[in-house]
Amino acid sequence: MIVAAGGAAPPDTAFDNFNRSDGPLGSNWTTVTGLAAPAIVSNQATVGTNNTDNAAYYNAVSPTSNQYAYAVWTSSSGDGGVAARMQSAAATFYLCHIYANFYLNIYEVTEGSFVSRANTTLTISSGDIIRIECTGTNPTSISFKVNGTERLSYSDTSPIENGKPGIHCYDNTTTFNSWGGGSL
Repeated sequence: MIVAAGGAAPPDTAFDNFNRSDGPLGSNWTTVTGLAAPAIVSNQATVGTNNTDNAAYYNAVSPTSNQYAYAVWTSSSGDGGVAARMQSAAATFYLCHIYANFYLNIYEVTEGSFVSRANTTLTISSGDIIRIECTGTNPTSISFKVNGTERLSYSDTSPIENGKPGIHCYDNTTTFNSWGGGSL
């Protein structure tokens, strides 16, 4: 977490360690319209409904369109990732996604339709930090980083222009034990 002088986080920065009772993510999270709600199980974020798209954004901040989200990946397999520019009215956002701990994708999700814009393979381990960064307006550059190193990128000339950072998960093998997001 980024901490400003005096110990307070900047107003456009969010952090959640998910260390609370099993159940909904909480009032600072909004489920993306048309998708299922992620949940907390054993102090980790995961699916609320297995084998379906679960996604939520952090609603307690209003970052600029130049934004990031990161999470500590704690899955041994997994199907999910971190998202940016998530919009409240429709399932529209950018997603840096991991499948089976070695397929990496950047998806552009528009009204619930997932389109892979870039992909590669790389082994991801429990404890790795995955991060999405979105910068610019036209084009928008989307970067997928693992442990601080860019592993995948995409430039979008018809970009999603605003929204909030969040998470996405598909099955109960996907878990995160902390998450952060905000403006770049």
